Amino acid sequence: MKPLFAAVAALIFSFPTLAGQPAALREATPCCCDALFRQGSIGCDPHGPTRGTVLYADGKLPRLKAHLQGIVWKGKTFHDDGTFTNRWLGGVTAGSAGICVEPSWLDGQPCFVMQYGPDAPVFRNVRDELREVAPDTWLGRSYDACTGQPKNWFVLRRK
Repeated sequence: MKPLFAAVAALIFSFPTLAGQPAALREATPCCCDALFRQGSIGCDPHGPTRGTVLYADGKLPRLKAHLQGIVWKGKTFHDDGTFTNRWLGGVTAGSAGICVEPSWLDGQPCFVMQYGPDAPVFRNVRDELREVAPDTWLGRSYDACTGQPKNWFVLRRK
């Protein structure tokens, strides 16, 4: 196991959880998320409902933007047919797409990819990439699929 991954994994599991998410991930910097994502793997496929937390949103006031996004977005539910649906505040579900394995835009290594189409009502032209970074924990990176610009970091944990 690579030293950075071991150190980050130890950090994650040594902190108490907040709303089902490891506190260490909530405080992770984008550089730390980058490193942890690079050390992750496709591991186990996510199945069923997951709890989601937006960790960091690129642009101005990144922590505030992440917090505001996290108020309404609650995670994803992965279905057996290779699709998923986003879960929102109040039990609303919307924003489905397929999931496949492709090279990551970050480092070219395999990751789970969920790409929303240009006609998607909420996540138009967004590409999400996921890697498992700990058992039942996936770190994700969102991109603008048209420009390749990073949008945010998020984490999913099996419910």
